[in-house]
Amino acid sequence: MVLSFRWVTISICVWSLAWVCPASVRAAAASAAQEAAAGSLVVEVSDALEGVLPGATVTLVGPLPGETRTFEITSGRGEVLFDDLVPGRYRLRVELASFELAEVDEVEIRAGRRTRHEVTLSLSGFTDEVVVGEEAAGRRLSDSFSDTMPEEEIEQLPDDPEEMATFLQELAGPDAELRVNGFEDGELPPKSQIQAIRIRSDPFSPDMHSAGRPRVDIITKPGSSTWENRVNIGFRDQSLDARNAFASERGAGQTRRLEWDLSGPLVKNKTSIALEVGGTSAFDAQTIVATRPEGPLSDVVNQEFQQMNVEVRLDHALTSTHTLHAEYQRRTGERGNLGVGQYDLAERAYANEDFRNILRISDMGTFGKKVFNEFRLEYSWEGEDVRSLSDAVTIDVQNAFTEGGAQRGGGSRERELEIENDLEFRLNDQHNMRMGFEAELGRSRTDEWENTSGTFTFASLADYEARRPLQYTQRVGSPLLDYSRYELGWYIYDEIRLQENLQLGLGLRHEFQSHLADWNNFAPRVSVGWTPGGDDGNTTLRGGFGISYDWYDTDVYEETLLVDGVQQRDLIIRNPGWPDPLAGSFETEGPPPSRVQAAEDLVMPTRRRISVGVEHELTDALELGFNVFDEVTSNQFRGLNINAPIDGERPYPEFGRITEVRSIGRETERGFDLRLRVRSEERRLFGFARYRYSREMNDGEGALSLPADSYDLAAEWSPAGGDIRHRIFGSVSLRLPYGLGVGLRGDLSSGAPYTIRTGFDDNGDTVTNDRPAGVGRNTERGSWQRDADLRLSWRSDDGPERRGRRDDRNQPRRGLELYIQVRNLFNTTNFTNYSGVVTSPYFGQPTAAGSGRRLELGTRLFF
Repeated sequence: MVLSFRWVTISICVWSLAWVCPASVRAAAASAAQEAAAGSLVVEVSDALEGVLPGATVTLVGPLPGETRTFEITSGRGEVLFDDLVPGRYRLRVELASFELAEVDEVEIRAGRRTRHEVTLSLSGFTDEVVVGEEAAGRRLSDSFSDTMPEEEIEQLPDDPEEMATFLQELAGPDAELRVNGFEDGELPPKSQIQAIRIRSDPFSPDMHSAGRPRVDIITKPGSSTWENRVNIGFRDQSLDARNAFASERGAGQTRRLEWDLSGPLVKNKTSIALEVGGTSAFDAQTIVATRPEGPLSDVVNQEFQQMNVEVRLDHALTSTHTLHAEYQRRTGERGNLGVGQYDLAERAYANEDFRNILRISDMGTFGKKVFNEFRLEYSWEGEDVRSLSDAVTIDVQNAFTEGGAQRGGGSRERELEIENDLEFRLNDQHNMRMGFEAELGRSRTDEWENTSGTFTFASLADYEARRPLQYTQRVGSPLLDYSRYELGWYIYDEIRLQENLQLGLGLRHEFQSHLADWNNFAPRVSVGWTPGGDDGNTTLRGGFGISYDWYDTDVYEETLLVDGVQQRDLIIRNPGWPDPLAGSFETEGPPPSRVQAAEDLVMPTRRRISVGVEHELTDALELGFNVFDEVTSNQFRGLNINAPIDGERPYPEFGRITEVRSIGRETERGFDLRLRVRSEERRLFGFARYRYSREMNDGEGALSLPADSYDLAAEWSPAGGDIRHRIFGSVSLRLPYGLGVGLRGDLSSGAPYTIRTGFDDNGDTVTNDRPAGVGRNTERGSWQRDADLRLSWRSDDGPERRGRRDDRNQPRRGLELYIQVRNLFNTTNFTNYSGVVTSPYFGQPTAAGSGRRLELGTRLFF
């Protein structure tokens, strides 16, 4: 079976290359032969925010009777090329559903010259602007490398929104920021509701919080001009799945997903609505790999998941130049048997129930012909409740087994208001200005508690059998907490066109927040884009430098408020009694309290990033990109135990462990990206491949994690926990005759690092993360990870291509799509969770693995 799958995959790839390459070579040769005698025209279509718009229909009417050409833009660059044009005057027409029609009466084509038209479409009711000129730059310059997925690629994305989000983050790169209609939080919409997906790599414009971090913008479709229904049904059953590598038998697992979308006009050409209702019911097998004194234990436990989603979107033309967008989302979810798996036995289970409501309002429009403004407001209220199967005392034998209760309960509630505004205006032909602000205000209330019954930690199975615990910890006190916060930022940006093929970007961003007396967070940004080569314009070089700041995370701040030694405190006893931890240790009073606190001089971490890249069109269908980056972070939040013993004595004997968060950490990341993009609109083939090398180093994994020696932070400098050196990621989607479609994705990455630990508290600082002498942090590596996913589909209509035809553009789509989605196509075993504890029976071995092959069957109905 595996061999046949491999042959299918190889055949698809060979066929794809054989199909696209000859066509690309022929097109390039024909273009070179005809350019001297005829002219050509490049039309680029974008929206008011300069995001390209695939799907637009471009019609060119020639000077000779009957000479008319019509193309639909499927290119991710939002461009279409008309070549071999007879010199003369043409008429241009650009159309896209829910956008204003754009027309240009006189377009002059000159012999041997390439003319470029940049057409900006506005939502219905907006004015439009058309920029015309002979092409010298080849394509619009910007501060970053950007890519827009055509509809064919969107159709091949995973149907599950969570899987789609994971895929897009993997595609864009580490720490990618996902935004839907300009908003950062919230569920991803069903792919049937997505109009465009734009990926920006290494953006340095100051409207971004993080300089150089990738961003994925997802734009949803406005309500259609006719009433349309879409139903998506997905089903997965364990009978079609492969067995997990650590399970003795195939575990139970099932997924049922149902989504219904409805969209249409409430008031024609003025108000439209889109409604989406969906639900998912699933349970998956979680493997337990543990060893008790009586021997190894292997088991499979089902983890349940239920989720419901409702979303309503309304688009309304307020005036001839402004459109109001309003939406409401509600999501509820339930999860069971969490906290179980690997070393944690079934009795450790707990359940979680959560809800989230989001209300969003935005207004976008023009003032005159040179000013564009977008205002966004979001109000959300959410909460979760947790309950344990058991609150019994926990027994943790390090990397052998953990039994007892999860000891979790209570819940949290949070309300948040976000206000954002972006204003763009053109001063003159050289300067295009943008400025804006962001404000986030929140209030949180929590009474969630954990470890109230206490936890015994044993260094090894031998110590457990001897009833010799290493440490006992217990959290006591009230968990009730109520606090507010805010985060504010503003920016200004000037795009300076020095020449037609040379652009400079200068910007400044300023951020500050509550709970820190640090307001001096000014972040300059600079970027440059240059397209040499004159009329050819096949190569673009970009570079940028920027400073950005990281927020003081609310989870860390909340911990400093709760565990202050008074409201809540941790009781930590070394070498406790058994089963009574206080037996023989304290005659008159309990152990001194431990606490968490923030340093008085805490400041926001500072990131400095620089990158240089090049992008080159090899042919009309092939594009190559290369980017080098270097990032240095200072003032990272790091936790230190400032009460660790010195010569056996604690500096503050009235306390136990004192975790103090300081701005002393550092981090570096250096590497490069190599990208290859394939687009053949003629053959309906789209794909990409990316190789990324990255070396990430730091001196800690988080603000509350403690070093092995709090008096020697330099010894912690090592590869970061997420230091994946090599990563190869690729995807290809192909639309075949007879309504067939193929989507194939592959991922290959080197192993993640892990640390060797003794399993004991050798230095007496109450932290069991000590390492053998001479051994650094994260010195070992897990195994490489390999994965491939396949999606096969058939549809009764011709989808995006049909909607591009003039007669059918305003007709609702009707048809049926059937699909098979295969995760882990070759059933590869990807081992994870390697044990680094020397005293563990699994030392140096993996205790978990990724899921085996999974098949999902589904259908989508359009009517």
